[in-house]
Amino acid sequence: MGILRQLLFGKYLLITNTVSCGLMMAAGDVIQQRSEYWKKYSHKYFPTSVIAASPEDEETTAIISSTSMYGHDYARTRNMTVVGLIQGPFHHWFYTILDRVLPGRSAKLIVKKTLLDQSIASPTCLAIFFVGLGILEHCKSEEICKELKLKLKIRWIKGCLLLDV
Repeated sequence: MGILRQLLFGKYLLITNTVSCGLMMAAGDVIQQRSEYWKKYSHKYFPTSVIAASPEDEETTAIISSTSMYGHDYARTRNMTVVGLIQGPFHHWFYTILDRVLPGRSAKLIVKKTLLDQSIASPTCLAIFFVGLGILEHCKSEEICKELKLKLKIRWIKGCLLLDV
């Protein structure tokens, strides 16, 4: 285990960080798609009122199950994974440089690192996210710019307020 740990978190740390960022984006998208599906169709599986069983219910159940089949959007997950793979190297180098410029773990340094993270890394990653997805979804550059202007500031402020927790 020591050799594997040394390779993954030593010699090949950039690759480890890049792949883990891509995998986390993929996992997050799978969870989000399931959540969206669940919110949309949970009322059909768990009605708020109880209805007596009848032969007509079987037809209704068949219609519901055929129209609300879960269909995963693999292209969306692929796009999220690619964006994560693009963000991975940025995260790696940003935090490597940050730790070299501000070594240590005192409370004062943690506050400085957090402020730098929120003022530099957060907007950069959001820009990578919106531009990357726009390109992967074949959007025109005007549409990408419009989305950046519309969403970047709001998402960044929300991220700062929540501190990405």
